[in-house]
Amino acid sequence: MDEIVAGVDGSESSIAALRWASREARRRGWDLRAVLATGSSDTHGGNAGERVDPDDARDEIGTDLDRILHDALGDDAHAVRPEVVAGRAAPALL
Repeated sequence: MDEIVAGVDGSESSIAALRWASREARRRGWDLRAVLATGSSDTHGGNAGERVDPDDARDEIGTDLDRILHDALGDDAHAVRPEVVAGRAAPALL
């Protein structure tokens, strides 16, 4: 199965990358997966240095990811497979 994976965190650059990935996935007829990595200090982690328990935060983080996708892609968000991954961004995307 051919797929494009885009990391999202709500930043302007990740939104731009997500929009590009969405256009490219449609053009190629591939699936699109949007990954939000969590588990260290970030916009979803609270205090700097605080670790997030992904099991405790999954509903909230998943809601954040759904909102990001909808705000960025509108009706095209339904075609994206959202995924919340515990850990740092680079390993989560790999």
